[in-house]
Amino acid sequence: MNTRRFVKRELITREVLINNLLTGHAIDISPEGMFINVPAEIKEGASITLKLNTNGLPLVIKAIVRHSQLGIGIGIQFTGLNEDQEDRLAEFIEQCTQERSKFEKQGGKPVILMVDDRLESIKPFELQLRLAGYETILANNGIEAVKEMDINKVDLVITDLLMDRMNGFMLIQLIKQTQKFKNIPVAVLSATNQGDADIERATLLGIERFFMKHNTKPQAFAEEVTRILNIAKTN
Repeated sequence: MNTRRFVKRELITREVLINNLLTGHAIDISPEGMFINVPAEIKEGASITLKLNTNGLPLVIKAIVRHSQLGIGIGIQFTGLNEDQEDRLAEFIEQCTQERSKFEKQGGKPVILMVDDRLESIKPFELQLRLAGYETILANNGIEAVKEMDINKVDLVITDLLMDRMNGFMLIQLIKQTQKFKNIPVAVLSATNQGDADIERATLLGIERFFMKHNTKPQAFAEEVTRILNIAKTN
């Protein structure tokens, strides 16, 4: 019998302090745990201390790292919560939910197509876009991306570069040379190991922006996406 419980996770955008040393960026939360984008490696199974700000007052709680991906983030489970901490955590989640509702757009959300053969690697970025009020579509290679563009109105394509079955360079070139797609702005979000050479090549193909996964914060990424879309509206 499957006893696994599915807990609703709320999208949030909050900084949290880890072990009084490291600042992370929380992007979702439930009464059981949260996902935090962090710039450093924290191993699975590690015990950590988190400090959250609830109505201006710090809430310090313990947690265990259940999942860890270097350069992406950690999934943590709260541990040893007493009744007061549970109540304050519930208040914190409700506060985050209310803040989010103020920024959600009612209908007509811009649609962003994200293309990557490792979809888990772009989870923090996708969640931040959804938090900012965008609708996201995911594809794990260029061929799937083209199919999605054929059946959906896409306002922006964000693609990785190194993928099987039509890589990012081929996808960008196809978009720019196809009458139906050529006006869709394209950005790159990649962990390329070719550095400046790949940036130059993608730029020459006509992209709007190049983001490196390892040094791009999800919130700054979403803000730049908004800027790209705003410029596209005026052109």
